Amino acid sequence: MATPTPLRQILYCKKTWFNPLFYAMKETFRSKKRNFERMKIEEAILYCLAHQNRGMRTEQIAEMINRYRLHIRKDGMPVTSNQVYAVICRYPDTFTKAEGRIMLMI
Repeated sequence: MATPTPLRQILYCKKTWFNPLFYAMKETFRSKKRNFERMKIEEAILYCLAHQNRGMRTEQIAEMINRYRLHIRKDGMPVTSNQVYAVICRYPDTFTKAEGRIMLMI
């Protein structure tokens, strides 16, 4: 069984530790001319679960990602709970499903 990637490594970007919520909120005030990298959806899901420190339903995760604009789809539409569920199924060594809740295995 592969060892899951530590949350610290996933949230580590460009040799600096950062708070994704701060940058996500700060980005809303920037002009669209500047190029700013958003989180990948799996990083946003990890952040939501680690921030809440409890299991969450896919609808709650999608709502939190959209509220704080942690991940923006290429077509500009909000993240759906089906998209969150697909990502969770893609990474079974990082996420676990139990009693209708998604939890971290880290």
